[in-house]
Amino acid sequence: MRIEVIGTLGVVLRAKRKGIIPSATDVLESLIAAGLHLDQKVVASALQGIGETWRQPTTESEKPKMQ
Repeated sequence: MRIEVIGTLGVVLRAKRKGIIPSATDVLESLIAAGLHLDQKVVASALQGIGETWRQPTTESEKPKMQ
């Protein structure tokens, strides 16, 4: 059996492409707020590929909060 490894970012992007989630950006902001570490440039590039924009938090107060 062959299992493709795509990672968390890949799962989120795939869910967005399939229409399972309305916004990959919102999901990634929540995951980062929960402690997931993702490279900001990689996230920005990946989101650009699906037509979304990443606004990198510049200060602590701008970082996404858990809801």
